[in-house]
Amino acid sequence: MKSGNFLDAKSHLLSIEKLLPADGQIKAWLGHVHSVLFEQEEALTAYGNAIKLSGKDPQLLKLAAMSARDIGSPIKALDLLNQAIEMAPSDPSLQFEHGCIDLALGNYRQGFLAYEARWQRGSMTMPKFSFPLWNGEDLSGKHIILHDEQGMGDSLMFARFALTLVKKGTKVSYLVRPRLKKLMQSLGQDIDIVSEVNGTADYHCPIMSVPHRLKTVSYTHLTLSTIYSV
Repeated sequence: MKSGNFLDAKSHLLSIEKLLPADGQIKAWLGHVHSVLFEQEEALTAYGNAIKLSGKDPQLLKLAAMSARDIGSPIKALDLLNQAIEMAPSDPSLQFEHGCIDLALGNYRQGFLAYEARWQRGSMTMPKFSFPLWNGEDLSGKHIILHDEQGMGDSLMFARFALTLVKKGTKVSYLVRPRLKKLMQSLGQDIDIVSEVNGTADYHCPIMSVPHRLKTVSYTHLTLSTIYSV
Protein backbone atom coordinates (compact mmCIF):
# COMPACT_ATOMS: atom_id res chain seq x y z
CA MET A 1 0.00 0.00 0.00
CA LYS A 2 2.75 2.46 0.93
CA SER A 3 4.62 1.72 -2.30
CA GLY A 4 1.86 3.32 -4.33
CA ASN A 5 1.39 0.18 -6.45
CA PHE A 6 -2.32 -0.15 -5.88
CA LEU A 7 -2.87 -2.84 -8.50
CA ASP A 8 -0.47 -5.09 -6.61
CA ALA A 9 -2.14 -4.10 -3.36
CA LYS A 10 -5.53 -5.08 -4.75
CA SER A 11 -4.25 -8.43 -5.91
CA HIS A 12 -2.66 -9.06 -2.52
CA LEU A 13 -5.80 -8.07 -0.62
CA LEU A 14 -8.01 -10.24 -2.82
CA SER A 15 -5.79 -13.19 -2.01
CA ILE A 16 -6.01 -12.44 1.72
CA GLU A 17 -9.78 -12.02 1.42
CA LYS A 18 -10.08 -15.62 0.23
CA LEU A 19 -8.24 -16.76 3.34
CA LEU A 20 -10.10 -14.43 5.71
CA PRO A 21 -13.57 -13.94 4.17
CA ALA A 22 -15.07 -12.71 7.46
CA ASP A 23 -12.44 -10.05 8.15
CA GLY A 24 -14.08 -6.64 7.92
CA GLN A 25 -10.77 -4.78 7.97
CA ILE A 26 -9.65 -6.53 4.78
CA LYS A 27 -12.91 -5.49 3.12
CA ALA A 28 -12.32 -1.91 4.23
CA TRP A 29 -8.80 -1.88 2.80
CA LEU A 30 -10.16 -3.31 -0.44
CA GLY A 31 -12.63 -0.44 -0.52
CA HIS A 32 -9.78 2.06 -0.14
CA VAL A 33 -7.80 0.48 -2.98
CA HIS A 34 -10.79 0.23 -5.30
CA SER A 35 -11.55 3.89 -4.62
CA VAL A 36 -8.00 4.99 -5.43
CA LEU A 37 -8.23 3.00 -8.67
CA PHE A 38 -11.54 4.74 -9.52
CA GLU A 39 -13.42 1.45 -9.20
CA GLN A 40 -16.22 3.03 -7.22
CA GLU A 41 -18.85 0.31 -7.65
CA GLU A 42 -16.39 -2.24 -6.30
CA ALA A 43 -15.41 0.18 -3.55
CA LEU A 44 -19.04 0.61 -2.50
CA THR A 45 -19.50 -3.16 -2.37
CA ALA A 46 -16.34 -3.60 -0.32
CA TYR A 47 -17.27 -0.86 2.14
CA GLY A 48 -20.75 -2.33 2.46
CA ASN A 49 -19.29 -5.74 3.27
CA ALA A 50 -16.91 -4.17 5.78
CA ILE A 51 -19.84 -2.49 7.53
CA LYS A 52 -21.80 -5.75 7.63
CA LEU A 53 -18.87 -7.60 9.15
CA SER A 54 -17.44 -4.98 11.48
CA GLY A 55 -20.53 -2.96 12.31
CA LYS A 56 -21.46 0.58 11.41
CA ASP A 57 -18.67 3.10 11.67
CA PRO A 58 -19.07 6.80 10.77
CA GLN A 59 -15.93 6.93 8.64
CA LEU A 60 -16.74 3.73 6.75
CA LEU A 61 -20.25 5.02 6.15
CA LYS A 62 -18.80 8.28 4.82
CA LEU A 63 -16.44 6.45 2.49
CA ALA A 64 -19.28 4.29 1.23
CA ALA A 65 -21.34 7.45 0.70
CA MET A 66 -18.57 9.01 -1.38
CA SER A 67 -18.45 5.92 -3.57
CA ALA A 68 -22.22 5.98 -3.95
CA ARG A 69 -22.01 9.65 -4.93
CA ASP A 70 -19.31 8.94 -7.50
CA ILE A 71 -21.37 6.26 -9.26
CA GLY A 72 -24.32 8.61 -9.51
CA SER A 73 -26.39 7.43 -6.55
CA PRO A 74 -26.80 10.60 -4.46
CA ILE A 75 -29.89 9.38 -2.61
CA LYS A 76 -28.04 6.31 -1.39
CA ALA A 77 -25.11 8.55 -0.49
CA LEU A 78 -27.36 10.77 1.61
CA ASP A 79 -28.84 7.75 3.38
CA LEU A 80 -25.35 6.53 4.30
CA LEU A 81 -24.32 10.01 5.46
CA ASN A 82 -27.47 10.33 7.56
CA GLN A 83 -26.53 7.09 9.32
CA ALA A 84 -23.01 8.40 9.90
CA ILE A 85 -24.28 11.75 11.22
CA GLU A 86 -26.61 9.95 13.61
CA MET A 87 -23.54 8.22 15.08
CA ALA A 88 -21.21 11.24 14.97
CA PRO A 89 -23.34 14.41 14.86
CA SER A 90 -20.41 16.70 15.72
CA ASP A 91 -18.19 15.54 12.83
CA PRO A 92 -18.02 18.53 10.43
CA SER A 93 -16.72 16.43 7.55
CA LEU A 94 -20.01 14.49 7.51
CA GLN A 95 -22.07 17.68 7.51
CA PHE A 96 -19.90 19.12 4.75
CA GLU A 97 -20.25 16.10 2.47
CA HIS A 98 -23.99 16.03 3.12
CA GLY A 99 -24.17 19.69 2.13
CA CYS A 100 -22.29 19.12 -1.12
CA ILE A 101 -24.70 16.39 -2.17
CA ASP A 102 -27.72 18.45 -1.11
CA LEU A 103 -26.51 21.31 -3.31
CA ALA A 104 -26.02 18.96 -6.26
CA LEU A 105 -29.63 17.79 -5.79
CA GLY A 106 -30.96 21.36 -5.60
CA ASN A 107 -31.67 21.25 -1.87
CA TYR A 108 -30.22 24.72 -1.48
CA ARG A 109 -31.49 25.77 1.94
CA GLN A 110 -30.14 22.73 3.79
CA GLY A 111 -27.19 22.37 1.43
CA PHE A 112 -25.80 25.86 2.02
CA LEU A 113 -26.39 25.46 5.76
CA ALA A 114 -24.43 22.21 5.90
CA TYR A 115 -21.73 23.65 3.63
CA GLU A 116 -20.84 26.07 6.42
CA ALA A 117 -19.18 23.09 8.12
CA ARG A 118 -16.21 23.64 5.80
CA TRP A 119 -14.83 26.10 8.38
CA GLN A 120 -14.74 23.42 11.08
CA ARG A 121 -12.91 20.74 9.09
CA GLY A 122 -9.47 22.15 9.84
CA SER A 123 -8.45 22.66 6.21
CA MET A 124 -9.65 26.28 5.97
CA THR A 125 -9.18 29.32 8.16
CA MET A 126 -11.61 32.21 8.35
CA PRO A 127 -9.81 35.52 7.68
CA LYS A 128 -9.73 37.87 10.66
CA PHE A 129 -11.01 41.44 10.47
CA SER A 130 -11.63 44.18 13.01
CA PHE A 131 -15.34 44.16 12.17
CA PRO A 132 -17.82 41.33 12.72
CA LEU A 133 -18.86 38.44 10.54
CA TRP A 134 -22.21 38.99 8.85
CA ASN A 135 -24.80 36.51 10.05
CA GLY A 136 -27.82 37.69 8.12
CA GLU A 137 -28.44 41.07 9.77
CA ASP A 138 -30.19 43.84 7.81
CA LEU A 139 -27.60 45.38 5.49
CA SER A 140 -29.58 48.41 4.33
CA GLY A 141 -27.21 51.36 4.33
CA LYS A 142 -24.36 49.18 5.64
CA HIS A 143 -20.94 48.40 4.20
CA ILE A 144 -19.88 44.76 3.85
CA ILE A 145 -16.59 43.33 2.64
CA LEU A 146 -17.01 40.01 0.88
CA HIS A 147 -13.86 37.93 0.52
CA ASP A 148 -13.14 35.26 -2.04
CA GLU A 149 -12.26 31.73 -1.01
CA GLN A 150 -11.15 28.36 -2.33
CA GLY A 151 -10.67 28.12 -6.11
CA MET A 152 -10.97 30.91 -8.62
CA GLY A 153 -14.00 29.21 -10.13
CA ASP A 154 -15.78 29.38 -6.78
CA SER A 155 -15.04 33.09 -6.48
CA LEU A 156 -16.35 33.69 -9.99
CA MET A 157 -19.50 31.61 -9.61
CA PHE A 158 -20.55 33.13 -6.31
CA ALA A 159 -19.73 36.73 -7.27
CA ARG A 160 -23.36 37.05 -8.43
CA PHE A 161 -24.37 37.36 -4.78
CA ALA A 162 -22.41 40.59 -4.45
CA LEU A 163 -24.87 42.05 -6.96
CA THR A 164 -27.79 40.72 -4.94
CA LEU A 165 -26.55 42.60 -1.88
CA VAL A 166 -26.11 45.82 -3.87
CA LYS A 167 -29.76 45.58 -4.93
CA LYS A 168 -30.66 45.45 -1.23
CA GLY A 169 -29.11 48.86 -0.66
CA THR A 170 -25.75 47.62 0.64
CA LYS A 171 -22.35 49.11 -0.06
CA VAL A 172 -20.30 46.13 -1.21
CA SER A 173 -16.55 45.67 -1.46
CA TYR A 174 -15.27 42.38 -2.86
CA LEU A 175 -11.82 41.38 -1.65
CA VAL A 176 -10.23 39.11 -4.27
CA ARG A 177 -6.79 37.76 -5.09
CA PRO A 178 -4.92 40.21 -7.37
CA ARG A 179 -5.15 38.14 -10.54
CA LEU A 180 -8.95 38.19 -10.36
CA LYS A 181 -9.26 41.93 -9.82
CA LYS A 182 -9.54 43.00 -13.47
CA LEU A 183 -12.08 40.32 -14.30
CA MET A 184 -14.22 41.07 -11.26
CA GLN A 185 -14.35 44.75 -12.16
CA SER A 186 -16.76 43.75 -14.93
CA LEU A 187 -19.37 43.27 -12.20
CA GLY A 188 -19.90 47.03 -12.44
CA GLN A 189 -19.10 50.24 -10.64
CA ASP A 190 -21.50 49.54 -7.78
CA ILE A 191 -19.06 46.98 -6.36
CA ASP A 192 -15.64 48.05 -5.14
CA ILE A 193 -13.17 45.35 -6.19
CA VAL A 194 -10.11 45.37 -3.93
CA SER A 195 -7.06 43.21 -3.30
CA GLU A 196 -6.43 44.49 0.22
CA VAL A 197 -8.49 46.03 2.97
CA ASN A 198 -7.98 49.71 3.63
CA GLY A 199 -10.25 51.14 6.25
CA THR A 200 -13.20 49.51 7.94
CA ALA A 201 -16.69 48.20 7.25
CA ASP A 202 -19.77 47.11 9.17
CA TYR A 203 -19.41 43.41 8.34
CA HIS A 204 -17.40 40.86 6.42
CA CYS A 205 -18.48 37.55 4.92
CA PRO A 206 -16.92 34.75 2.83
CA ILE A 207 -18.43 34.90 -0.64
CA MET A 208 -19.64 31.28 -0.51
CA SER A 209 -21.49 31.92 2.74
CA VAL A 210 -23.65 34.69 1.30
CA PRO A 211 -26.34 32.40 -0.19
CA HIS A 212 -26.81 30.74 3.20
CA ARG A 213 -27.20 34.12 4.88
CA LEU A 214 -29.70 35.11 2.18
CA LYS A 215 -31.61 31.84 2.72
CA THR A 216 -31.31 30.89 -0.95
CA VAL A 217 -33.87 28.20 -1.73
CA SER A 218 -34.26 27.97 -5.51
CA TYR A 219 -32.27 27.80 -8.72
CA THR A 220 -33.74 31.16 -9.73
CA HIS A 221 -31.69 32.79 -6.99
CA LEU A 222 -28.56 31.29 -8.54
CA THR A 223 -29.19 32.57 -12.09
CA LEU A 224 -26.45 34.91 -13.24
CA SER A 225 -27.30 37.64 -15.76
CA THR A 226 -24.03 39.55 -15.56
CA ILE A 227 -21.42 38.54 -18.13
CA TYR A 228 -17.80 38.72 -17.08
CA SER A 229 -15.51 40.43 -19.56
CA VAL A 230 -11.80 41.12 -19.76
